[in-house]
Amino acid sequence: MDFLEEFIKLMREAVPESYFLANRQREVQYPYATFSYNGEGVGRHASEFVMDVDVFDNQSALRVEEACQKLRQALHFREIFTESCFLRVSFSRQNTIPVLSETLHRRNMQFIVKIDWRV
Repeated sequence: MDFLEEFIKLMREAVPESYFLANRQREVQYPYATFSYNGEGVGRHASEFVMDVDVFDNQSALRVEEACQKLRQALHFREIFTESCFLRVSFSRQNTIPVLSETLHRRNMQFIVKIDWRV
């Protein structure tokens, strides 16, 4: 699934510690981002996904916000051609997620991804 590889590459340009689904590193480096997606087919050769990105930091909410801004700049209105598809990404929304920690900060971002599959 080359579109996942493209997302990981783009996300790591903005936030080097970016992972699909979970950060499984033994030593966690902050800030870091994880992402997942849910989607549906919208036509014979097209799909639409909502990509959820969670950004974490253990120092400050400002560092989380800076990482979110970098991700938004890297992904918003991005168009990507791969061997299997054409992707169009747009920013949807961003929310603070409450955590039960004095030091951990977290925000969630959503991007809409439209995919035209090459056949």
